[in-house]
Order: sequence, then structure tokens, then C-alpha cells
Amino acid sequence: MTGQITVDVRLFATLRRDASASAQRLTLRARTSPRDVAKRLAISHEEIHLVFINGRVASLDQLLQDGDRLALFPPIGGG
Repeated sequence: MTGQITVDVRLFATLRRDASASAQRLTLRARTSPRDVAKRLAISHEEIHLVFINGRVASLDQLLQDGDRLALFPPIGGG
């Protein structure tokens, strides 16, 4: 194990600060969680309502694995 993992990160709605930030591939240290990724991207965990890892609902504290696809969503209103 190299101690590093690569994760594809997608940000949705208001979490996208600009269009280029909507999708990115990050190299992270092993034992990184979505909460850690949010912190690295300067996103407060209070801004995140839904977390998906590989298309499945996950928690902010679930550990990521090499090759995972992480999607972060804010609360979304509508009507």
C-alpha cells in the first residue's frame, strides 16, 4: 500500500464554486473521509446534506478507497 488513493469528486448545486470545480480527481492520503475532502475543498460540513460513494448513500465519516467516486450535495429546496 502506497499510503495514497485517487478519488473522483463531484460537487453539485451550490457546492460548486465555479464550473471547473464541479468534477475533479484528487490524490489523497489513505484513510481519508468525505469530511476530510470537504475540508480540503473549503466546504463546511454543514453545507453538505447528501454524500454518495460509488452511487450509494454514505456518511461524511466513511473511509474512501482508491478509485471511489464521491458525490457531495447541499440541501436542495424546490416546489
